[in-house]
Amino acid sequence: REMVLEMASDQGLLMFIALVIAAPILEELIFRGIMLDGLLRIYSPTKAVIVSSLLFGLIHLNPAQFVGGALVGGFMGWVYVHTRSVMATILIHAAFNLTAFTESYFIDVEEAIDMSYTEVLGGTTNYVLVVLGSVVVTLGCVFLLDKEFKKSATIARA
Repeated sequence: REMVLEMASDQGLLMFIALVIAAPILEELIFRGIMLDGLLRIYSPTKAVIVSSLLFGLIHLNPAQFVGGALVGGFMGWVYVHTRSVMATILIHAAFNLTAFTESYFIDVEEAIDMSYTEVLGGTTNYVLVVLGSVVVTLGCVFLLDKEFKKSATIARA
């Protein structure tokens, strides 16, 4: 009940708008809509996605977020290359940020600020499970999207 009230407060609402709506729209318009689109005009899709995803990781300004940002940026770049849809990447980005926004209500941020991710998650086993789960979900998404992209390309050629 307290968590729901806090999320509904002015501060919670402003954070939601900033993290789940504004940031995905602005960052995706810049990184996929402008930067990646421009890089695709001069580089191969693979090189363009790698460059834009590394830059996307860098804007998150800390080493832990760099890795996650670069990986998520690579995934969203791959989706953009196959769909040419900034809206698709905005929705994916918003989903990732919504997860982080919601997670912040289950973790004492002041206590967790000086802890490693392993400590925040309650130990190495939990950390490994979260990483493996994330990898499985991401690979599943890539597999399903790749299958859908191939099907769409076949239909478009017919």
